[in-house]
Amino acid sequence: MLDLIGAAAALYGNCSQEVGSEIIYINGVPASAEQMTLLEEKAVLLADEYTQKSVNKKALAYLASTDWMVLRQADSGEVIPNNIKDARATARLEIK
Repeated sequence: MLDLIGAAAALYGNCSQEVGSEIIYINGVPASAEQMTLLEEKAVLLADEYTQKSVNKKALAYLASTDWMVLRQADSGEVIPNNIKDARATARLEIK
């Protein structure tokens, strides 16, 4: 479900929506069809941004949790297992 009120707030600032209503008010006036289209587009962008931030957070956490293996290899020469190398490469590719 798209967060239209969040998109409205991001675009216009002063927005509200009555509980159980689909009507969004911008500065106390119901949003026009054109404004609703813009809100839907903005809501999709915000959802995509949130999703990418979640992916980034997970990938960065994985990299941080396995950084010690990279240091161990540099320090002692002990090889990083291939599955860890592959997973780290995938995590780096996921980060945007």
